[in-house]
Amino acid sequence: MSITTCEKCGEVVDEAKAFCPGCGSSLVDEEERKDDSEFDASGGTQEFSESVFNVMLSDMGLNISEIPDRPGQRAGDKAVDTTPADAAQNNAAPGNKVPIVVIFGILILVIVVILLAVFLIRK
Repeated sequence: MSITTCEKCGEVVDEAKAFCPGCGSSLVDEEERKDDSEFDASGGTQEFSESVFNVMLSDMGLNISEIPDRPGQRAGDKAVDTTPADAAQNNAAPGNKVPIVVIFGILILVIVVILLAVFLIRK
């Protein structure tokens, strides 16, 4: 077991330790990286595919495909007369535009079929 002393505080420390327990200074020289990491090679930026970038912009309410009408107006700030229901239906996913009447109709039909099945089984 070899012993060394800390250069800063003079404490006697086992040579296997990397840091002085008294002052925390390094007892071993730090190795430097010889090749660039993947992050350094990318220039410190995170690369997104075009579709991910567009989804990220749309989540923030931005659409770079629309050009503002006036220099001071942003693309998403166009004044449109819509009711809240129209806005909700426009924001819905394209496959989810089923009218509420159809959904309630199917629900009522299922309930009627279940009730008929229960009454027919009892007889």
